[in-house]
Amino acid sequence: MGVFTQLRSHPRLDQAGPDWDFRAVREFDATNDRKTFDAGPGAGRWPVYGGSAFNIWQPDTGEYYAWAEPSVVTRALSEKRRRQANIKSSASSAYPSPS
Repeated sequence: MGVFTQLRSHPRLDQAGPDWDFRAVREFDATNDRKTFDAGPGAGRWPVYGGSAFNIWQPDTGEYYAWAEPSVVTRALSEKRRRQANIKSSASSAYPSPS
């Protein structure tokens, strides 16, 4: 069975059922959010994946776009979600506002 045929045999992500909610979110932009990422690897830092990090048969090629300090990334994502919570067209508007 082809890959596309296999994907089509499952329900669409936006119609999977009452206990499921899927909303596409673009967490970071390589240009606009570059200040969030660090230039190099270090103990406890998270890899930032770019296009070259993905391969259809190898989900992690070991090539990363950048590295990030977890506390900086977590704070930046929380702030984005907080700002977008009251925007009706935002994916964050369907969920409880973060504290």
